[in-house]
Amino acid sequence: MKKILTIFGIILLYATVSFAGVVYTARVTTEITDPKVKEQMAGSPYGDMTGPKEMKCYAEKGNKFRVEVTKGDNAFTPTGTVVISNDGHLVYFLNPKEKTYWKMNLDELKKMGEKSMKMLKKFAKMKYKDIYVNVVDMGSGGKIAGYNTEKYKMLVRYTVAMKVLFKKVDTKHKRETEIYAAKGLKMSDFDIYSFNSTFSTGIPEVDAQVKLNLENVGFPLKTVQYEYDDTGKLQSIVTYEILSLKKDSIPSSMFELPQGYKEVPSPMAQMMGGQNMQGQNPDNANAPENEGGKKKFNLKDLF
Repeated sequence: MKKILTIFGIILLYATVSFAGVVYTARVTTEITDPKVKEQMAGSPYGDMTGPKEMKCYAEKGNKFRVEVTKGDNAFTPTGTVVISNDGHLVYFLNPKEKTYWKMNLDELKKMGEKSMKMLKKFAKMKYKDIYVNVVDMGSGGKIAGYNTEKYKMLVRYTVAMKVLFKKVDTKHKRETEIYAAKGLKMSDFDIYSFNSTFSTGIPEVDAQVKLNLENVGFPLKTVQYEYDDTGKLQSIVTYEILSLKKDSIPSSMFELPQGYKEVPSPMAQMMGGQNMQGQNPDNANAPENEGGKKKFNLKDLF
């Protein structure tokens, strides 16, 4: 479940803003602070997903977006990749050099996550407790992308309490986020700016409080997110920053699949254990995660 939600968030991050024609550049950097997690990622068959990513983005109201990856070093969005959508639902990942593409249906991906949660609830009683959300105004955050910003610090804590048969499993979660927001811009003006991509925990009870606390913050041009494990140890720092932002008219052809491109298998299907984004369920016995026998199941991995 954690993997599905993480991937969903990464993809939605590409569609950060959508106004009546806007062009912006952005950078994403990820620092893994836990040596064990670093070791696991180094041995991943998908490559290091944490390298810095830089992109030039075009967006338009109506969920249209185009992302040109100017710097990226992972299997899904290497340098030169172009990500496009004309409806915010079906997304194409283009390789202009090889004239190929693979596609993803974000609605199907979301349904997969919801299905996994429903399956979990069939055999586990689960509730969320000790929910705490607090946002503090830290004063001026300086200028970002030409806009004056206000800096905020947000703390989110909660505990996932599960009972499976006669065994209780409690997992504590903690996330701190620095937010640099422009008061002159509102989240509601950017209809494809997804709360889910940056601030959502995936838990309605928690997200309701987060949304309430961020209601009058403005539009976040930069966020620095600190994620902790259930012992309180810092695991990762993810920074997302919009470097430039301007309104402009964009030809509709920028959001359309170009002629002459050939479809290739989706690398995401392999990562999801053999299930592609069109709802098919091929045999996943040869999926990388299943190599060498069954993986030990841990309830905490679901979150």
